[in-house]
Amino acid sequence: MLQNFRYFVIRADNKQYDFTVADFPLMNCNDLIQVALILKHKEENNLKGSETDVFKVGFAHVKTFIDNYFDCLALTDEELANVLGREVKVPWEDTLTQSALSKYVVGEICLKPFGMVFSGRDTKGKPKKFLFKVSEIERYNSSQYTHFIVCMNNCKKNNEGDKKDLKKVISWYGEVRRTIHSAIQKLLS
Repeated sequence: MLQNFRYFVIRADNKQYDFTVADFPLMNCNDLIQVALILKHKEENNLKGSETDVFKVGFAHVKTFIDNYFDCLALTDEELANVLGREVKVPWEDTLTQSALSKYVVGEICLKPFGMVFSGRDTKGKPKKFLFKVSEIERYNSSQYTHFIVCMNNCKKNNEGDKKDLKKVISWYGEVRRTIHSAIQKLLS
């Protein structure tokens, strides 16, 4: 039987917040992960009698949402899909032609669409330029992020503001990915 609970939490700002299952999609994923970890810890350590059932249902609500959230991210995120043993099947979208990319040097930031040009090899092994677009950040793995930052910093054509913006997005998504990886391992154990 589906039950709806109201959760009450006190955040670092010392204010009390409340939310229900219906609020999960609107919440910060890290907050949901923290709630799930707290519920899991409580369930494992100090519940007695009928409290156990209440916490099990509450934990199941949060865990189910996070599992589904993870599944949705894994549809396009290469690393998360790999954890689940899946393959990303969403096609790549070409935005700039090779002739347009040839006007850029490796590591140069492109503003429309926001991203950076890098070199690699096509499926036939031939050298080619590609555009790393911020809108497709999840399509790359974490080691590629490091490579992009190095290339971007080595390119003299980039201004400091654009470099800061691109690095901020890459760092943010890297942290999102690390948080989700760590939480899923804990929640599934």
